[in-house]
Amino acid sequence: MIIKALLSREEQSQKPFLTWERTRSVLTVLVPLALVVPLIETVGFYLTAFLYLFLYIWWTGRQPWLTTVAVSVLFPTLIYLIFERWFLIPLPKGVMGPYVFF
Repeated sequence: MIIKALLSREEQSQKPFLTWERTRSVLTVLVPLALVVPLIETVGFYLTAFLYLFLYIWWTGRQPWLTTVAVSVLFPTLIYLIFERWFLIPLPKGVMGPYVFF
């Protein structure tokens, strides 16, 4: 594989590896993900998961509102049921912890 890669490198044209389209695709995933990490500790996993999925599906996927809301609500609900109820593993609730009634 290494020899093949080195040989094909000489045959390739001098096109740039990182174009604006590729950079945009990477940033579309990286920027929201970078914002999610601090949000988990501040507002908790469930609200962060809802916000992340809602905005990401709406922004990148351009899905219908019903699909966006359904996935955004069902995923954190399933994660809650699986981890908190079934496995008894608490996930971060952030400052919202005292106000979460489930």
